[in-house]
Amino acid sequence: MNHDILISADMEEFRAARIEDGCLTELKVYSRVDPSPIGKIYLGRIIHIATNINAAFVNIGKDQNGFLSFGRTATRSNSKCDGELETSATSSVLHEGQVIMTQVVADPISTKSAILTTNISLPGQFVVYVPAETGVVLSRQITDDVQRCRIQKVVEGLYKSLRVPQGRLIIRTAATRAGTRDLSNDIQTLLAEWQLILNATSHTAPPTCIWGEIDPLNQLLRDVCAGNTRRILFDSKEYYRRAVQYCQKKLPHFTDCVELFGGPGSLFSQYKIEEKMQGALMREQKLPSGAVITIDETEAFTAIDVDTRSFAQTTNPSVTTTRVNREAAQEIARQLRLRNIGGLIIVDFLDPKTENDRLQLLETVRIAVSHDIIHTRVSHVSPSGITEIRRQRQRASLRTYLTEPCCHCDATGRTLDIGRLS
Repeated sequence: MNHDILISADMEEFRAARIEDGCLTELKVYSRVDPSPIGKIYLGRIIHIATNINAAFVNIGKDQNGFLSFGRTATRSNSKCDGELETSATSSVLHEGQVIMTQVVADPISTKSAILTTNISLPGQFVVYVPAETGVVLSRQITDDVQRCRIQKVVEGLYKSLRVPQGRLIIRTAATRAGTRDLSNDIQTLLAEWQLILNATSHTAPPTCIWGEIDPLNQLLRDVCAGNTRRILFDSKEYYRRAVQYCQKKLPHFTDCVELFGGPGSLFSQYKIEEKMQGALMREQKLPSGAVITIDETEAFTAIDVDTRSFAQTTNPSVTTTRVNREAAQEIARQLRLRNIGGLIIVDFLDPKTENDRLQLLETVRIAVSHDIIHTRVSHVSPSGITEIRRQRQRASLRTYLTEPCCHCDATGRTLDIGRLS
C-alpha cells in the first residue's frame, strides 16, 4: 500500500507519521534529549543470576540494570574473556561478575528494565548481519518468486566470495532494488563494523557502550524507505537537508521523494495529525459498519472487545458476524501499530458461527497484522471468538508517552460512589 511519511522536528524531538490512504497508521517519536538505547551494544557485567526466572541482570552503565532472559541468549555469545563465540549461555555458563556483550532490544518502560540479548544483530541498508547464527535468510515481505531466487543466488555467492567467517545474512525487503555491488558493499561494511566491535572488547572496561546505532533520522530513512513510499515530507530545513544528503549517498532512488513543506500552516496541522493522535487515545473506535471496538491497556496485557452497537443487523447472523469481525481485524491491526501496543493482546471477537468462520477469521487477522514490521504472532481463534495476539514490545505505547497517570483517581479511571459507602 502506498504511503507518505511526514516528519515534524523541533529542538527536543522529531515525530514521524505514516499516512496510508489518508489514515494515520504509525507515529514514532525520537528524542534528541533522551535517545532510545535500542540497537546499542554494551560491554556489561552480570550483577545477579535469577535462576527462578531464568534470567540475569546486567550492569550496562545505566541507572537500571538490563534484563537478560536465558531465552534471548545466542547459540554462541561473545565474551571479553576469550574474544570468541561460545556455546549457549545458560545458568550453567553465565555467572555473577562475568563480562558479557549485550544489545538492547527494548527500551526501559516505567519500572521495567531495558531488555537485552546476546544474539547481536547489525542492520545495514539491505542486509542484517547476525554473527551468532549461520546461513542466508530472505525477508518474508519479498513475495515475488523471481526476485527471491535472484537475491538468494546473489547473496549466497557473496557469502562464499567474501569469505564471511561466520554469521547469518538476513536479506531485507529493500534488497529488491539492490544490485550485486550494493549488496556486496553493505555486507563488507557490516563485517568491518563487527570486527571493530570485537576489537573494542579487548581494550574497553565495562560497563560501557561499544557500538551505537546510526543517527535516528538516518535509521528512520533506512527502515521506512520501501518501494511504496511516495513522499517523505519535512517541516524542518535542517532535517530536510540531512535527509537529502543521506538519500543521495545511500538511497539515490528516493532522493526525489524527499520534500520540504512550505505551508500554509504547520505540517501536522495541514494533515490533521494532532486530531488523529487524539483519536488514537480514545478508548472506543467506531468501525465503518457502526460496530465498535473497545481498547483497554493494562500493565499485564491489552484487552480488545468487539461490539455490534449501532450496526444494522441483517437477517443472516453469520453475515453480520463475518462482516463486523473482518472490519474489526483490519482496525485492530492498524490500532496496534498506531498506538504501538506490545506484549499480550486478548481480542474478544463476535462468536464465529461455524468452524469455517473461525478459520476465515484467523486468516483475516493474520493477513491484517502481516504488514506490521514489528514481529506479531496470532494464536488460534476459540469457538467463542477469543484470539491471542503477541506483538513484540520495543518502546512505550503512544498512550504511555503522551499521557500521565491521573493524580485524583490513581489511573483507575473511576471514582468512588460515596453514597454506596455509607
